[in-house]
Amino acid sequence: MENSLKISCFADVPYEPPKWLCKPYFPIGKLTLVQGDPGCGKTAFLCKMAALTSKGGQLLDSTVAQGNVLILSVEDDSSTLRGRIEASGGDVSKCYFIEEAYAVTFVHEGLQAAIQQTQAKLVVFDPIQSFFGAEINTNLSNQTRPILAYLAQVAKEESCAIVLLAHMAKAKEGKSNVLRALGSVDIPGAARSVLQIGRSPSDNNQVVVCHVKSSNARKGDSFTYSIGDRGGVTIGEYTQLTANDLDTASARAASGIPYEDEPVVRIARRLMEENTFIGCIGYDALTEIAERMLGKSPYGNGKGWLSAFKRMSRELYARDSISVGFDVRTTESEYVIFDERKEKGEKQVRGIYLIKINSLSDLCLISNFSAPQRACIAINAKMICFSSVFVWQSLKRILPLNVG
Repeated sequence: MENSLKISCFADVPYEPPKWLCKPYFPIGKLTLVQGDPGCGKTAFLCKMAALTSKGGQLLDSTVAQGNVLILSVEDDSSTLRGRIEASGGDVSKCYFIEEAYAVTFVHEGLQAAIQQTQAKLVVFDPIQSFFGAEINTNLSNQTRPILAYLAQVAKEESCAIVLLAHMAKAKEGKSNVLRALGSVDIPGAARSVLQIGRSPSDNNQVVVCHVKSSNARKGDSFTYSIGDRGGVTIGEYTQLTANDLDTASARAASGIPYEDEPVVRIARRLMEENTFIGCIGYDALTEIAERMLGKSPYGNGKGWLSAFKRMSRELYARDSISVGFDVRTTESEYVIFDERKEKGEKQVRGIYLIKINSLSDLCLISNFSAPQRACIAINAKMICFSSVFVWQSLKRILPLNVG
């Protein structure tokens, strides 16, 4: 039959373990996506990777294989890139670039030959959107998918790590960080490794790399780096920061509102100054408190309060040790505000819960919460990753066993 499909058995396919330029961040023979906001230091980091590859070296605990580098960039000129590679300790005689890269596409007939000619172990495209071609709509999967599949095949045939730099779309509630790159979801889908880069929430001079997707190994730990003279990069240390923390920092920079001035921060702090925990406080009560503290409420309904507390929950936990539970439906708790005691409510309301973790002894209060509330606290605590193993083990005795 002319249209019959060829069928093979997996038992006839020899297993080949993954190969790495730098395990687990940059696989060889695969595509890696590096995403971040404009100006966050993506290109500087890739110049550091070029430097490490040119000589072979270490990225913290990970070995970087030695080999040549080929860079295609339409955002920085060759002189700037050379300066960054040199400043990061690289051997520029091992690093090559394509002149007039703006005229090159992923399917250019000379691309694979250039990789062969330079014997490149690391190939960088900066940014990815510039190399699909003017006729390709990068938002359409049926147009980007075959191009990325071809590029992945080139990476496999030439045994190189191909890295694609991408700008990110704005973070949306409930959307995975893996899918943040501008364009079709097939772009991160085709990548076997995805790294997200952003400024540290606590130090704008420090940049954080978070591993948000890894198809061939366990995801690597987040780590930091700083950018110095001529764009040279110095690798820092491992960190517990996550991509969500980077999103929070990016959103804060875009809003221009300091953390301390956020309405929900001011209200949560005031409530936790006078209470250890509040099992349920309704949205109407939050509105009344806001009107008294701020002159008017920043949110007109419960959805506004819910969205605001969700947006700020990670920072509230990280900076003030205040854990927030969402969309609680029960009778309002007894609590104190402005030195006035509010009696326990009689009707069921929708609201949030708050708990302030000051010390290990305060964790015992968690047992007063319902199972869903304890699960939420556990998730918050695990995300922050307590530095003390003793504290975390103590939490696990109180919290649901399926968390952590």
